[in-house]
Amino acid sequence: AVLSLGGLLLYGAGFLAYVTHITWCYPALVDDGHGLKLLVQYRFLFGRFKDPGYYWGFYFIVQKVLIAVIPILFPNSAAIQILLLAGFILLYLLGVTFVQPWVTDIANFADCFLNAGLIFFLLIASFLVDGNDKQTR
Repeated sequence: AVLSLGGLLLYGAGFLAYVTHITWCYPALVDDGHGLKLLVQYRFLFGRFKDPGYYWGFYFIVQKVLIAVIPILFPNSAAIQILLLAGFILLYLLGVTFVQPWVTDIANFADCFLNAGLIFFLLIASFLVDGNDKQTR
């Protein structure tokens, strides 16, 4: 179990660190003339977003990682899971609403609509949490 946890941390944190580094260095690499090579090599990270929102790929990946990790970190507390998930999704939704990073307007609308739907379902799920449980207090 410890070895598998180490592998998950190594690969997960390593990938996140690599994405962070590439996103941080993006403006300097584009200024040095490596823009086309950068866009081809890191198409998964920069290809779906407008030029002013080049950094949104990092936020997109971090949001997905947080959504996956929160239930693992708090397996016995549904109330904390719902609160943290709704908070992170709401922050992401506000960011998408103001930045509108996707290339097409329909993609921006779809992202906002889907995240609002997730928050709605989390609110519905909050009614199913047992308030008498000692772990939810």
